[in-house]
Amino acid sequence: MRKLFYSRLVAWFLFFFWLGLIFFLSSRPAFVVSSQAEIDNLAHIVAHGTEYAILALFTFHLFSFYLPLKKLFSSTFIFSCLYACSDEWHQHFVPTRQSSFGDVLADVSGVIMILILLKLALRRGDG
Repeated sequence: MRKLFYSRLVAWFLFFFWLGLIFFLSSRPAFVVSSQAEIDNLAHIVAHGTEYAILALFTFHLFSFYLPLKKLFSSTFIFSCLYACSDEWHQHFVPTRQSSFGDVLADVSGVIMILILLKLALRRGDG
């Protein structure tokens, strides 16, 4: 019982830590990875996808304590996508930042990729 309690605590901590980190990074000025626009754009797309894949992973882990498997994937997807939209809305108000539908698509792509990997991992565990 104690292990479960600590696991839930860790899940809540990771969840809120990652939400806060995303919010903090969105509050900072935009960063430039490369002077070449193509490389800079690719780096930002990968960063967005990775950032939200991790959010989806932490969300999935937290929600797994409270939701049946049937609702776990859809709830994780919906929450992560809504947070991606709210993050872009937040960036709209940050000087030197701009909101972008492309960023939301990159975020959602990361969420979808991790959910597919989780689904495959769970299927593999059933076999």
